[in-house]
Amino acid sequence: MSTDRGIAFNLIRQIVRAVPDRLRGKTRLAHLAIQPFLDGRTANLPDRFGNVLHLPDLRGVIALHLFGFGVYEPDTLGVILHYMSPSGVFVDVGANVGGLALPVAVCRPGSSIVCVEADPEIVSLLRRNVTENHRTNINVVHCLAGPIDDPQVSFYRAPSLHFGSGSIGPQFHSSPTQVTQRPLDKVLDELAVDEVDVVKLDIEGAELGALQGLGKRLTGSCPPVIVFEFEDWAERRIAGQVAGSAQEFLLSLGYSLFRLAPGGKAGEQLVRPVTIGSTMLVALPVKRHPELPPILPQMRMLPKRIPVSSRNRKLSPRTAEERPRPAEGPPSGSGFSVR
Repeated sequence: MSTDRGIAFNLIRQIVRAVPDRLRGKTRLAHLAIQPFLDGRTANLPDRFGNVLHLPDLRGVIALHLFGFGVYEPDTLGVILHYMSPSGVFVDVGANVGGLALPVAVCRPGSSIVCVEADPEIVSLLRRNVTENHRTNINVVHCLAGPIDDPQVSFYRAPSLHFGSGSIGPQFHSSPTQVTQRPLDKVLDELAVDEVDVVKLDIEGAELGALQGLGKRLTGSCPPVIVFEFEDWAERRIAGQVAGSAQEFLLSLGYSLFRLAPGGKAGEQLVRPVTIGSTMLVALPVKRHPELPPILPQMRMLPKRIPVSSRNRKLSPRTAEERPRPAEGPPSGSGFSVR
C-alpha cells in the first residue's frame, strides 16, 4: 500500500478494533470498513498477540477477523490453550499462514508447535510469518497429512480469495498439483516428539486420513485432544468416505465427542457423529473425560466469540463462489473481551 493508503488502513483498523467485541454487527462493520482496501494484493496485519501476519489477500476470512478483532477463530484458539500445558506440544494440521499457531506460540512460550501445511505457496507465507515474528518454538513441515507415505497425491489449491482452503477433494474447477503425503506419526517421530497435547485439523474433509496416520499416538499412553471442523459436503467428496467418517474413527478409539462451545470449551456431548451441516468439534480421550481442566489464564486474552456466520464457510466445489451465507447473528456465549 502507498504511505497515505497504509495510514488510512491502519487508522480504520484501529477504530474498528476499538468497537466492543460484544456489539452486535461488529463483523459486518469490519466487512464494510475493509472494502476500500480489497484490491487483491498481499497485506500485513498485526494480531492482538504481537505478531504481524503476511497474507496473500485481504479478502480472506482470516484477514477480516484480524482486521476487526485481532484474532482468528477465538473459540478454537481458546480450546487449544485450554488443554495445552505450559511445555506441551501442539500440532496444527492445515496451519494456513499461522493464524492459530502464532498466538499459541506467544501464549505458550515454553511449548513446541508443529505446523503441517500442504499448499506450496501458503507454506512459504507460513515460514515467513514464523521467521519474521521470531517464533522459535514453531517447526514448519511441508506435506499433506495422510494415512500412508505417498510421493505424489493430487491436491487442489484454492484461489487467493479462499487462501488456505486447498483440499485433496476436487474443487473450484481447478487442476491439481502434486504434493507429498506423509503419516503424522512418522513426521513426529522424525522431530523426536513423543507425546502431543492437542492436534488441530482443518484440512477440508481429509481429517480421516490424517487421523489414520496418527494411530500410534491416538492409541498410546497419553492420546492428544483433537480439535477439528466437520463439513458434510467436504467429507463426502473424498473417495471412500461418508459424512462423519472421522468422528466414527475417533469413537472407535474410545474418544468422546463434543461440540466446541463459546469461550473455548468442550460443550454439548454427542452420542453419535454429526452427519449433516457443519460444526467445530472437540474429541477427548477417555482418560481426559469427564473431568475437564480449568480455564487457563490466557483465555482472558480472547475476545468475545466472533459470530458463526462470519467464520470461513467453506464453499462446496459445485457452487464454489455461489454458496449463500446466512444473515449475521449476534455474538453468543460467554467469551472474553480484549481491551
